[in-house]
Amino acid sequence: VTASDADVERPNNIIYFLTGPGIDIENSSDSNFDINKATGEIFVLKPLNRDPPHGRASWKFTVFAQDEGGEGLVGFTEVQINLNDVNDNAPQFPNGIAYGNVTENGPIGMYVMTIKAKDYDDIDEGTNAKIIYSIEKNAIQEDTGLPIFDINPDTGLITTAVCCLDREKTPDYSLQIVATDGGGLKGTGIASIKVKDLNDMPPRFTKDEWFVEVEETDGSVLPEAPILTVTVNDDDEINNFQYKIIESSGYGTDKFAMVKNADGTGSLKVVQPLDYEDPMQINGFRFRIQVIDNDEIDESDKYHVDHSWVIVKLKDINDNTPRFKKPHIEAVVYENADVGKNLGTFKAEDIDKGGKSKITYSINRATDRKRQFAIDQEELRIATKHPLNDGEWHRIDLFWDTEQVKMVVDFCKTAEITEADDGNLVEFIDHTCQALGKVPQFNEYLNLNTPLQIGGVFRDKFDYTYSRWQYMPVGVGFEGCIREFKHNGILYDLSHPGLSKGSAPGCLYTREVCDLNPQVARCLEHGKCVGSYVEAKCECNPGWTGTYCSLPTTPITFKTHSYVKYALSFEPDKFTTQIQLRFRTRETYGELFRISDQHMREYGIIELKDAKVYFRYSLNTGQVEEQEVALTAVEVDDGQWHVVKVQRYGSAAILELDGGEGANFNQSFSFDGHQWLSVDKQEGVYAGGKPEFTGVKTYGVISDYQKSCIDDIRLDGKSLPLPPATNGTQWGQATMAKNIDRYCFSNNPCQNAYCPDPFECVDLWNKYECACGDGMIISPEGKTCIDRNDCLDYPCLNGGTCMNQEPRLKYKCICPDSYWGASCEFLKERQAIKISTSALAAVIACLLLIIILLFVYFSCSRRRSANFNKKPATKDDIRENIINYCDEGGGENDMTAFDIKTLKIPIGPLPELVQHKAPPVRK
Repeated sequence: VTASDADVERPNNIIYFLTGPGIDIENSSDSNFDINKATGEIFVLKPLNRDPPHGRASWKFTVFAQDEGGEGLVGFTEVQINLNDVNDNAPQFPNGIAYGNVTENGPIGMYVMTIKAKDYDDIDEGTNAKIIYSIEKNAIQEDTGLPIFDINPDTGLITTAVCCLDREKTPDYSLQIVATDGGGLKGTGIASIKVKDLNDMPPRFTKDEWFVEVEETDGSVLPEAPILTVTVNDDDEINNFQYKIIESSGYGTDKFAMVKNADGTGSLKVVQPLDYEDPMQINGFRFRIQVIDNDEIDESDKYHVDHSWVIVKLKDINDNTPRFKKPHIEAVVYENADVGKNLGTFKAEDIDKGGKSKITYSINRATDRKRQFAIDQEELRIATKHPLNDGEWHRIDLFWDTEQVKMVVDFCKTAEITEADDGNLVEFIDHTCQALGKVPQFNEYLNLNTPLQIGGVFRDKFDYTYSRWQYMPVGVGFEGCIREFKHNGILYDLSHPGLSKGSAPGCLYTREVCDLNPQVARCLEHGKCVGSYVEAKCECNPGWTGTYCSLPTTPITFKTHSYVKYALSFEPDKFTTQIQLRFRTRETYGELFRISDQHMREYGIIELKDAKVYFRYSLNTGQVEEQEVALTAVEVDDGQWHVVKVQRYGSAAILELDGGEGANFNQSFSFDGHQWLSVDKQEGVYAGGKPEFTGVKTYGVISDYQKSCIDDIRLDGKSLPLPPATNGTQWGQATMAKNIDRYCFSNNPCQNAYCPDPFECVDLWNKYECACGDGMIISPEGKTCIDRNDCLDYPCLNGGTCMNQEPRLKYKCICPDSYWGASCEFLKERQAIKISTSALAAVIACLLLIIILLFVYFSCSRRRSANFNKKPATKDDIRENIINYCDEGGGENDMTAFDIKTLKIPIGPLPELVQHKAPPVRK
């Protein structure tokens, strides 16, 4: 830029300077432009960007010219600088993914969507911003190999290149679109195309015949809940199913009705009373049902209509009162009649159960206030399939409420159960394991003030007829073992009774079996012996595994969006489920473990809610009927290791935490409804939550158990692996694991913590507290630490005496002579050398062989010695009392039997000889 000055004979040295956008007068280093003050040449100081969103296509600023070297007058002009475009921007798709849709069964060339890319280069500058569209990764039709979609290279309009897309075959497509500008720069985007559904598929019932068993109604009271839920398969995305019962298709169509559920299933409901005692209804009902997949379709369109059969079987309920055959019986009794005399027999009938209902008789005491009469009642009896004196452990549960008494043996594992394929309960025969009895009227409460007696009843001899007792107390005590005795939820310590006779702590019979098993003895450091009268086996403590419970398990940490999926190598039992695992957490929500069938209608889930442990389960494959057991009084988000154990026997469930005492125990003990839980071995077992996939590589985890640890998972007593330490065991494989780490480390909270004396920092896993050391407790005033008496926990077993020691040593057990160990838990016989049966037989055989060889040797020696010592006999001097010592038994008793006087040389006249009779020779 140049300026001229019209003044004459004035200094002509003009100075130039700039102001405006891109010019920073105070800090020239931030300016984009500068000017030579003497010549007016304008320079660019920095690279300029003309393209949006941060660039400028033109700059406009003011140039000032001042004469007389910057001391005179000022003139100015406006300068505009336009930037020429350079192709330095690749096309971009604003959203990355563009969404469109197309209706199925459409023709070739049907519009799908338009996808647009943007290029910030100057569209008027040649072909810098001229965009050409193409499909880099197209979807291919399988049967023809042709590309399914086409795109207009100039407009980005996407159309179908083939006809008749089928949503039921492929519901959506993903195309990779490339936008290329005139300079060859490229940008990539995704076109996500969803195929819109048409009602072009027929509905089909999932079963040709449905079976349901339902109780008869109690009078005119009808059940509100449906008795059967039917399902329909229709590959169309949206269906409006309409259900109905075909009239005149069978007896009973007027007693039921079909209704549609919100999820598209259909439910069968009772609309008229059902009576099992009606001869027309006792055999049940059979009729047809119909479904249409759209309420606008005519029923004559057979393509969109389907039919199925329904069989309803009635179950008898106790809705009829028993009736006496003879309501009045007269009997004559003398005043001096004996107690127990039979006065008559009442017989009642109940038409329920075909006249085979169990009837209990009682006397209305309002008519016999002196209780002078008695009537026999049924006893609570169970006819078990197998005897209970088999040496195995058995469990008996007794329940007493104000209306009935119930007794259950071995969790009713011997019940005969039949369930239909659709999950409808067919039969549950429990007379071999469960019995019910009605509490007599006015005897609802069991009021006792006597001590609890187990295994027998202490009593003195007395005349029970004096007290007019009808029955004599049981005189034979129980011989065997009793353990885990609970009364009203309280677990009793049977090793410290107030009074006992003929009993001892522990089970001597099973202990003997355990002691004689050398394999079991090796696992007792980190396990326990589970023995019966005939066999013993090891059960490892939580956190230990291996044949001898000598290997510690390896925990894993679950991070955000983490889970482990398992494939089982065994078939879980349908009636019985046992789950045990260790966990530690500071979170309040999360799913620990689940088992389920393929469709998630039958399931069992252990989870945390509000820092409490829950077990919820459903056993109906037709529809979800969820039950729940919870430990609502215990919070587990304390960061410590906890052991949760779930036992399910049919519809009964037991939940235990850390041994299961007091508030750590809860149960739901009722065998109602469905009893089986089918587990999908490939897709039904998860730890840490179940993933739900939301895309090709994206997923979320239901009830995500995160920032927490799990260890030692056992399903039905079988250990499951925890990757990455272990990916498989003989019982199962970890087929998928996401976002987990080996071990369970704390964040070392004591590193920067301060605790005043005498307290010390205790790592509570990701949290700390100032507490007393091991073996110490806080004093009552809360200022010092005192020794904790560890003997209060009764650590010494088998009659050992406990002595409390300093905190570092805790306690010492003085064991009886036959036991040893820190807690007197081992028999000293375990240290003796034990040999196997085969080795013992070999030793006995060797001893017998040695005895035979010795016998042969001595027999031969005796014969040789007898031949060598033979001498001629002297007839006049027979010494019957001298016996060869090589003869058996010779010489033991002849030392005093011989009179030496007969051999003495006489000096005087010979005395009269006295004949002595020699003693008999012993052979």
